[in-house]
Amino acid sequence: MTIRIDLHNHFASADEIRNLNLDKVLSHVSKKLGPGGIVGIVNFPRTSMKNKDRYGELKKHAGGRAIDKNYSLYFPEQDLWVVKGQEVPVIYRGEEVHLLHMGLRSETHMTFQRPSLENSLEEGKSYGSMIGADHPADITGIQRFLARDEGLKKTILPYFDMWGIFDGEVWLMRKKMGEVVVPILWPFLNNSAKEYYEENIKLQYSIGAVAESDGHSISEIGTSYTILDIPKFNPDIDGEEMINNLRITIKNNKDWKGKRKYNILHTLIHGIGGKKENKLRKLLERYYYT
Repeated sequence: MTIRIDLHNHFASADEIRNLNLDKVLSHVSKKLGPGGIVGIVNFPRTSMKNKDRYGELKKHAGGRAIDKNYSLYFPEQDLWVVKGQEVPVIYRGEEVHLLHMGLRSETHMTFQRPSLENSLEEGKSYGSMIGADHPADITGIQRFLARDEGLKKTILPYFDMWGIFDGEVWLMRKKMGEVVVPILWPFLNNSAKEYYEENIKLQYSIGAVAESDGHSISEIGTSYTILDIPKFNPDIDGEEMINNLRITIKNNKDWKGKRKYNILHTLIHGIGGKKENKLRKLLERYYYT
Protein backbone atom coordinates (compact mmCIF):
# COMPACT_ATOMS: atom_id res chain seq x y z
CA MET A 1 0.00 0.00 0.00
CA THR A 2 1.14 3.54 -0.75
CA ILE A 3 -0.09 7.10 -0.35
CA ARG A 4 0.78 10.31 -2.19
CA ILE A 5 1.62 13.53 -0.36
CA ASP A 6 2.11 17.11 -1.54
CA LEU A 7 2.75 19.02 1.66
CA HIS A 8 3.43 22.46 0.20
CA ASN A 9 0.66 24.34 -1.53
CA HIS A 10 -0.68 27.80 -0.74
CA PHE A 11 -4.11 27.21 -2.36
CA ALA A 12 -5.87 30.41 -3.40
CA SER A 13 -5.87 33.51 -1.26
CA ALA A 14 -8.12 33.12 1.78
CA ASP A 15 -10.75 35.51 0.42
CA GLU A 16 -10.95 33.42 -2.75
CA ILE A 17 -11.39 30.09 -0.97
CA ARG A 18 -14.84 31.04 0.25
CA ASN A 19 -15.90 31.75 -3.34
CA LEU A 20 -14.65 28.49 -4.84
CA ASN A 21 -16.72 25.47 -5.80
CA LEU A 22 -15.28 23.34 -3.02
CA ASP A 23 -16.71 20.04 -4.25
CA LYS A 24 -15.02 20.59 -7.60
CA VAL A 25 -11.75 21.54 -5.91
CA LEU A 26 -11.78 18.47 -3.65
CA SER A 27 -12.56 16.20 -6.58
CA HIS A 28 -9.62 17.66 -8.51
CA VAL A 29 -7.19 17.17 -5.60
CA SER A 30 -8.45 13.66 -4.92
CA LYS A 31 -7.83 12.63 -8.52
CA LYS A 32 -4.28 14.00 -8.35
CA LEU A 33 -3.31 12.37 -5.05
CA GLY A 34 -5.55 9.30 -5.00
CA PRO A 35 -7.14 7.44 -2.05
CA GLY A 36 -5.78 8.55 1.32
CA GLY A 37 -3.79 11.38 -0.27
CA ILE A 38 -2.43 14.18 1.90
CA VAL A 39 -2.07 17.81 0.86
CA GLY A 40 -0.60 20.59 2.96
CA ILE A 41 -2.32 23.97 2.93
CA VAL A 42 0.37 26.49 3.80
CA ASN A 43 -0.33 29.90 5.32
CA PHE A 44 2.31 32.53 4.55
CA PRO A 45 1.63 35.76 6.44
CA ARG A 46 4.29 38.46 6.54
CA THR A 47 2.72 41.39 8.39
CA SER A 48 -0.79 40.24 9.35
CA MET A 49 -3.01 37.15 9.36
CA LYS A 50 -5.77 39.11 7.59
CA ASN A 51 -6.81 37.14 4.50
CA LYS A 52 -3.82 34.82 5.11
CA ASP A 53 -5.37 32.04 7.19
CA ARG A 54 -6.13 29.78 4.27
CA TYR A 55 -6.51 26.70 6.44
CA GLY A 56 -8.96 28.51 8.73
CA GLU A 57 -11.00 29.70 5.77
CA LEU A 58 -11.06 26.21 4.25
CA LYS A 59 -12.20 24.79 7.60
CA LYS A 60 -15.11 27.26 7.71
CA HIS A 61 -16.04 26.66 4.08
CA ALA A 62 -15.87 22.87 4.44
CA GLY A 63 -18.71 22.70 6.95
CA GLY A 64 -20.05 19.16 7.33
CA ARG A 65 -17.92 17.84 4.47
CA ALA A 66 -14.86 17.48 6.73
CA ILE A 67 -13.97 15.74 9.98
CA ASP A 68 -11.90 18.15 12.05
CA LYS A 69 -8.80 16.44 13.47
CA ASN A 70 -7.46 19.73 14.86
CA TYR A 71 -4.14 19.28 13.02
CA SER A 72 -5.85 18.36 9.78
CA LEU A 73 -9.18 18.01 8.00
CA TYR A 74 -10.35 14.67 6.67
CA PHE A 75 -12.83 14.61 3.77
CA PRO A 76 -14.51 11.16 3.79
CA GLU A 77 -16.23 11.44 0.41
CA GLN A 78 -12.92 12.11 -1.35
CA ASP A 79 -10.78 10.07 1.11
CA LEU A 80 -8.48 13.09 1.34
CA TRP A 81 -6.49 14.70 4.16
CA VAL A 82 -5.64 18.42 4.35
CA VAL A 83 -2.85 19.23 6.83
CA LYS A 84 -2.26 22.70 8.22
CA GLY A 85 1.13 24.34 7.75
CA GLN A 86 2.92 27.67 7.67
CA GLU A 87 5.88 28.97 5.70
CA VAL A 88 7.97 31.29 7.84
CA PRO A 89 10.44 33.87 6.47
CA VAL A 90 13.20 33.83 9.09
CA ILE A 91 16.34 35.92 9.30
CA TYR A 92 19.83 34.41 9.33
CA ARG A 93 22.90 36.63 9.11
CA GLY A 94 20.72 39.48 7.89
CA GLU A 95 19.19 37.49 5.02
CA GLU A 96 15.76 35.92 4.56
CA VAL A 97 15.47 32.14 4.67
CA HIS A 98 12.23 30.18 4.42
CA LEU A 99 11.23 27.33 6.75
CA LEU A 100 8.22 25.06 6.39
CA HIS A 101 6.29 24.04 9.52
CA MET A 102 3.65 21.36 8.88
CA GLY A 103 1.14 19.64 11.14
CA LEU A 104 0.28 22.65 13.28
CA ARG A 105 -2.88 22.75 15.41
CA SER A 106 -5.70 24.65 13.75
CA GLU A 107 -5.45 27.57 16.21
CA THR A 108 -1.64 27.76 16.18
CA HIS A 109 0.13 30.47 14.23
CA MET A 110 3.92 30.56 14.14
CA THR A 111 5.71 33.85 14.76
CA PHE A 112 5.97 35.29 11.26
CA GLN A 113 7.39 38.80 11.54
CA ARG A 114 10.97 37.92 10.63
CA PRO A 115 12.02 35.77 13.62
CA SER A 116 15.57 34.44 13.80
CA LEU A 117 16.31 31.03 12.29
CA GLU A 118 17.12 29.58 15.70
CA ASN A 119 13.96 30.97 17.36
CA SER A 120 11.67 29.62 14.64
CA LEU A 121 13.24 26.17 14.88
CA GLU A 122 12.77 26.15 18.64
CA GLU A 123 9.21 27.42 18.33
CA GLY A 124 8.38 24.74 15.76
CA LYS A 125 9.85 22.08 18.03
CA SER A 126 7.71 23.32 20.94
CA TYR A 127 4.57 23.03 18.76
CA GLY A 128 5.57 19.61 17.46
CA SER A 129 5.59 20.75 13.84
CA MET A 130 7.18 18.78 11.02
CA ILE A 131 10.00 21.09 9.97
CA GLY A 132 11.06 21.23 6.34
CA ALA A 133 13.76 22.91 4.27
CA ASP A 134 11.64 24.13 1.37
CA HIS A 135 13.31 25.10 -1.94
CA PRO A 136 16.64 24.80 -0.05
CA ALA A 137 18.88 25.70 -3.01
CA ASP A 138 17.14 28.87 -4.16
CA ILE A 139 17.65 32.46 -3.06
CA THR A 140 15.57 32.01 0.13
CA GLY A 141 16.83 28.50 0.92
CA ILE A 142 19.09 27.34 3.75
CA GLN A 143 21.47 25.27 1.62
CA ARG A 144 23.93 28.04 0.72
CA PHE A 145 24.59 28.72 4.41
CA LEU A 146 24.96 25.05 5.30
CA ALA A 147 27.38 24.49 2.44
CA ARG A 148 29.92 26.90 3.89
CA ASP A 149 29.42 26.32 7.61
CA GLU A 150 29.94 22.81 8.97
CA GLY A 151 29.06 23.99 12.46
CA LEU A 152 25.66 25.25 11.31
CA LYS A 153 24.87 21.82 9.84
CA LYS A 154 25.50 20.11 13.15
CA THR A 155 23.51 22.74 15.04
CA ILE A 156 20.31 23.04 12.99
CA LEU A 157 19.86 19.92 10.84
CA PRO A 158 18.77 17.77 13.82
CA TYR A 159 15.64 19.98 13.98
CA PHE A 160 14.56 19.06 10.43
CA ASP A 161 12.26 16.25 9.34
CA MET A 162 12.22 16.76 5.56
CA TRP A 163 14.34 18.21 2.77
CA GLY A 164 12.79 19.49 -0.46
CA ILE A 165 14.68 17.74 -3.24
CA PHE A 166 12.25 19.20 -5.79
CA ASP A 167 10.11 22.33 -5.80
CA GLY A 168 7.66 23.02 -8.62
CA GLU A 169 8.08 26.80 -8.40
CA VAL A 170 11.77 27.27 -7.68
CA TRP A 171 13.50 30.30 -9.20
CA LEU A 172 16.73 32.16 -8.66
CA MET A 173 15.90 35.85 -8.34
CA ARG A 174 13.67 38.67 -9.51
CA LYS A 175 14.90 41.32 -11.90
CA LYS A 176 13.24 44.58 -12.89
CA MET A 177 13.08 45.14 -16.63
CA GLY A 178 11.61 48.56 -17.21
CA GLU A 179 8.25 48.58 -15.42
CA VAL A 180 7.95 44.79 -15.26
CA VAL A 181 9.45 42.51 -12.60
CA VAL A 182 10.19 39.01 -13.88
CA PRO A 183 11.75 35.94 -12.25
CA ILE A 184 15.02 34.55 -13.54
CA LEU A 185 14.29 30.83 -13.85
CA TRP A 186 16.95 28.31 -12.90
CA PRO A 187 15.55 24.75 -12.84
CA PHE A 188 18.96 23.28 -12.00
CA LEU A 189 18.50 24.52 -8.44
CA ASN A 190 16.37 21.43 -7.84
CA ASN A 191 19.26 19.26 -9.02
CA SER A 192 21.52 21.06 -6.57
CA ALA A 193 19.10 20.45 -3.69
CA LYS A 194 18.91 16.75 -4.51
CA GLU A 195 22.67 16.38 -4.85
CA TYR A 196 23.27 18.17 -1.56
CA TYR A 197 20.79 15.86 0.15
CA GLU A 198 22.41 12.74 -1.30
CA GLU A 199 25.95 13.79 -0.34
CA ASN A 200 25.46 15.56 2.99
CA ILE A 201 22.15 14.57 4.61
CA LYS A 202 20.75 11.23 3.49
CA LEU A 203 23.07 8.99 5.51
CA GLN A 204 24.11 11.49 8.16
CA TYR A 205 20.74 12.77 9.46
CA SER A 206 17.22 11.53 10.14
CA ILE A 207 15.75 13.70 7.39
CA GLY A 208 13.58 12.41 4.55
CA ALA A 209 13.40 13.50 0.91
CA VAL A 210 10.20 15.07 -0.45
CA ALA A 211 9.00 16.71 -3.67
CA GLU A 212 6.50 19.57 -3.43
CA SER A 213 4.42 21.55 -5.89
CA ASP A 214 4.84 24.76 -3.83
CA GLY A 215 1.86 25.89 -5.85
CA HIS A 216 0.13 29.21 -5.41
CA SER A 217 -3.00 27.92 -7.11
CA ILE A 218 -5.26 24.93 -6.62
CA SER A 219 -4.60 23.68 -10.14
CA GLU A 220 -0.97 22.98 -9.12
CA ILE A 221 -1.82 20.66 -6.22
CA GLY A 222 -0.38 17.23 -6.87
CA THR A 223 1.64 18.27 -9.91
CA SER A 224 4.57 17.15 -7.78
CA TYR A 225 4.25 14.65 -4.98
CA THR A 226 6.04 12.03 -2.89
CA ILE A 227 4.97 8.39 -2.65
CA LEU A 228 5.18 6.88 0.84
CA ASP A 229 5.15 3.10 1.28
CA ILE A 230 2.52 2.97 4.00
CA PRO A 231 -1.19 2.13 4.13
CA LYS A 232 -3.53 5.10 4.09
CA PHE A 233 -4.43 6.47 7.51
CA ASN A 234 -7.54 5.22 9.29
CA PRO A 235 -10.10 8.07 9.43
CA ASP A 236 -10.59 7.32 13.14
CA ILE A 237 -6.96 8.01 14.04
CA ASP A 238 -6.23 10.72 16.60
CA GLY A 239 -5.08 13.93 14.90
CA GLU A 240 -1.80 14.26 16.80
CA GLU A 241 -1.02 10.58 16.35
CA MET A 242 -1.56 10.90 12.61
CA ILE A 243 0.94 13.78 12.38
CA ASN A 244 3.53 11.94 14.47
CA ASN A 245 3.20 8.78 12.35
CA LEU A 246 3.49 10.85 9.18
CA ARG A 247 6.62 12.53 10.57
CA ILE A 248 8.31 9.19 11.30
CA THR A 249 7.48 7.89 7.83
CA ILE A 250 8.82 11.01 6.12
CA LYS A 251 12.04 11.01 8.17
CA ASN A 252 12.70 7.47 6.96
CA ASN A 253 11.89 8.29 3.32
CA LYS A 254 15.48 8.33 2.11
CA ASP A 255 14.96 6.94 -1.39
CA TRP A 256 12.49 9.30 -2.99
CA LYS A 257 9.69 8.07 -5.26
CA GLY A 258 6.93 10.11 -6.82
CA LYS A 259 6.32 12.75 -9.47
CA ARG A 260 8.13 15.99 -10.28
CA LYS A 261 6.82 18.75 -12.52
CA TYR A 262 8.21 22.23 -12.98
CA ASN A 263 5.28 24.68 -13.29
CA ILE A 264 6.85 27.34 -15.50
CA LEU A 265 3.72 29.42 -16.18
CA HIS A 266 2.78 29.61 -12.52
CA THR A 267 6.37 30.35 -11.56
CA LEU A 268 6.39 33.30 -13.92
CA ILE A 269 3.11 34.59 -12.48
CA HIS A 270 4.42 34.19 -8.93
CA GLY A 271 7.62 36.00 -9.86
CA ILE A 272 5.67 39.08 -10.93
CA GLY A 273 4.42 39.54 -7.37
CA GLY A 274 2.09 42.13 -5.86
CA LYS A 275 -1.33 43.13 -7.17
CA LYS A 276 -0.64 41.96 -10.73
CA GLU A 277 0.04 38.44 -9.50
CA ASN A 278 -3.10 38.42 -7.36
CA LYS A 279 -5.29 39.50 -10.28
CA LEU A 280 -3.88 36.79 -12.52
CA ARG A 281 -4.32 34.17 -9.79
CA LYS A 282 -7.95 35.12 -9.23
CA LEU A 283 -8.70 34.90 -12.93
CA LEU A 284 -7.18 31.43 -13.15
CA GLU A 285 -8.93 30.13 -10.04
CA ARG A 286 -12.33 31.47 -11.12
CA TYR A 287 -11.88 29.97 -14.59
CA TYR A 288 -11.10 26.50 -13.22
CA TYR A 289 -12.97 26.21 -9.96
CA THR A 290 -16.07 28.43 -9.73
